[in-house]
Amino acid sequence: MRSRLLFLAALILPATARAWYMESSASHTRGPDDYDATSGAVELGQDEGFLMRPGFSTYHSLGTDPSHTVSLRLGWFNDSLSLGCDGSVTPPANDYKSHSLGCDGTYSINLDDRGTDDEGNASGPAPLLSRVDLGGSFLYTDHKETAEQIIRFRKRVVGVNTIIRDTGQYDMTGSLGTKVLDFELGGDITFSKYDKHIITDEIPALAAAVTRGANPAVYGFQDWKGKARLSWTRFPVLQPFAEWSYTKYKMVAQYPQKVYTAGLTTVLGPVTVKGSWDLNLRGGGDKRSYFTLGATWRY
Repeated sequence: MRSRLLFLAALILPATARAWYMESSASHTRGPDDYDATSGAVELGQDEGFLMRPGFSTYHSLGTDPSHTVSLRLGWFNDSLSLGCDGSVTPPANDYKSHSLGCDGTYSINLDDRGTDDEGNASGPAPLLSRVDLGGSFLYTDHKETAEQIIRFRKRVVGVNTIIRDTGQYDMTGSLGTKVLDFELGGDITFSKYDKHIITDEIPALAAAVTRGANPAVYGFQDWKGKARLSWTRFPVLQPFAEWSYTKYKMVAQYPQKVYTAGLTTVLGPVTVKGSWDLNLRGGGDKRSYFTLGATWRY
């Protein structure tokens, strides 16, 4: 399989002296109400240059049919610039389907001008601030939901009409990341706009959109979302991290969502293992915990 993909890449891309790699990843999340999410991807790329990553994810919870999503990312990167485009399709499930398309870019400023010794290790002490990352992205998602509308005449139900809600969502994100000594800090903020007027006093039955990291599905129209993260990278074999996010929704009746995440990343040669615990606070006393375990193998 690997040899076929490498041969295909050689046909469609210019010849280059850069090394090629393949990377396989998978993760699984469990939570309350029989919530179960699984995702996987295979990435083919150069150490510096082109990358292609097809992916697949599926999830279900109590009372819902499984929902599946297929995705594809194409990108290009070097030491200071990363560019990419993503697309995804969610086939019909639970009276809902969607597709999305987006692009993103990140510019990195390297402030670490230390040289290396004969063994490839950095010479001299690390600077206080060694890197700054500035990024932005745009994502369009088309939501289509089939719903039943009750027809009444003189307060009596006389029929049911099937309607389709078609809503376009535009997400614009700005991000900032830094590396201070052995700590990586970052954050981003996303603002969402819609091509139709959102009825703010009604919670629609719009089907779920799985958030980053296969966090639990959330219903409603996102207004804006902020996220902050911190990781300690002193030792590759032991890298703890923490994240926090806050999501505000358009609907008045929908509580804001807060998610606290704590986890650990372990790098063992070509294999990276990552585990995390998410505490999801939806307001009104609703607290839910989700556990995720994933692994990446580069070869």
